[in-house]
Amino acid sequence: MTANETMAPDFLFLAFIGAIILIIFLQSRSIVKQQVTDKELEETQDQISSLTNQIENMTENREQLAEAVQKTQEKLVVMFMALEESKQLAGLLPQVDGDQPNLLEGVKEQFAGILKQQDD
Repeated sequence: MTANETMAPDFLFLAFIGAIILIIFLQSRSIVKQQVTDKELEETQDQISSLTNQIENMTENREQLAEAVQKTQEKLVVMFMALEESKQLAGLLPQVDGDQPNLLEGVKEQFAGILKQQDD
């Protein structure tokens, strides 16, 4: 290639223009892919946030259910103790010499211990 040859600069200019077009095309493709990735990331973060809220709600509901079950158990124990006392007062329990009051007191102590453990 000499200075008199006009093909060489035209070819370099066309190659330079082609490289610029290729760079612009690749950049635009990269930007589009980045936008799609950002959108998917945002959707995934929204899903994670939604799932986190659901987990928190489920945990709160589980705690409320556990409290309700505990209160129900306490009420049942109190009702059972009252039933046993009313049976004794009504004379429905067989009378055994000296053992019956001790048995009832033992049951009361056991249930009182259960209630005390649940309170702690």
